[in-house]
Amino acid sequence: MINHNTKEKILILSEVFKQKVLHCAVKLPSGDNCQPFRLQFEHNQLKIYYDFKLAKHELNFKERSSLISYGCLKRIIDIVCSHYDLMPSFNELMLNHPENTLWANVSFHEKRRTPHPLIKEIHTRTTNRGEYEYLDEYSVKNIEKHISQNFKLAQVNKRQSELISDNDKFMWTNKNAVRDLLNLTHFFKKKDYGFNFENLYTSLLDWPSLLLLKFFPFLGPVFWPIIKIKMANITNTSCLLLYVKTCKSPKDYINMGEECYENWLFMTKLGYSLQPISTSSLCLTDIIDSNDPKRKESALQRKKEMKEALNLDTDISWSFRIGRPKKQSIKTRRISQKEFTNLDRFSSADSATQLIDSY
Repeated sequence: MINHNTKEKILILSEVFKQKVLHCAVKLPSGDNCQPFRLQFEHNQLKIYYDFKLAKHELNFKERSSLISYGCLKRIIDIVCSHYDLMPSFNELMLNHPENTLWANVSFHEKRRTPHPLIKEIHTRTTNRGEYEYLDEYSVKNIEKHISQNFKLAQVNKRQSELISDNDKFMWTNKNAVRDLLNLTHFFKKKDYGFNFENLYTSLLDWPSLLLLKFFPFLGPVFWPIIKIKMANITNTSCLLLYVKTCKSPKDYINMGEECYENWLFMTKLGYSLQPISTSSLCLTDIIDSNDPKRKESALQRKKEMKEALNLDTDISWSFRIGRPKKQSIKTRRISQKEFTNLDRFSSADSATQLIDSY
């Protein structure tokens, strides 16, 4: 369409494109599947809103987990755009105004592009928290051949798996973290956010213990020895995919989310499943950056031991279990597209948000 006053071409986004973006974006991964983002097209712009209440979690220090998830969302939008010869441009308002609910404005311009080959994997990607089969030498070499340079693959032996599972102690002995995790775990009725019991890939024998922790999270230290054994057994059957580029700024965490998501999709195409393990990486960094000297010292020691055990000379910013699951993956439920585009929860946004929206 041509603006006859300026003779400039005006881009009008098709409804087909808009629906495709929303259909794919709702699949983005988020911490404990809390799904804190809401999207809405306004004319030819896409607005990305962030709900702090939904994302509130002891392990979401400085919104870092959400910044990673936002990076995944950026990658999804870009992948969809490549199929419509569009290039997205992100005005990331949260970098200068982290307290605001409007995180980003996305504009689009036409550009001839090669369609991204992994759009199908946006829908087939899953998070499998169950046991994996041991990877043979061919599979290990195949993964190492295809991961990007900021990743390293580590094969885990029994001693290493015990060491890695020890990192979960930071979560299971923290009553606030246990509370936040199990608040998002649904035992009786399936819901479209958080975890339904089946998504934990655990046996019905664990059901009473987890339910007890849901109501009495301060009992985490009592159950920790049992949980540690289960964690070590699961980790011992898989390899670790480690993101070893240091992250310092919010932008670094966004970039990490983009790169990790791209690799996650490619591993999905090759037939592998992944599970993020934030307690072995992201959470240790968060504790080190916190104001708790005792926990900081412990986390620093844990990081040092992890690097030595895995023969690394760099920090681990994020980590995944990777392998072929012994049992079929169970898809995590998502909110409806209607809810995904519903901005009612932001109706009382402060004037500062409105001011930023006008930039």
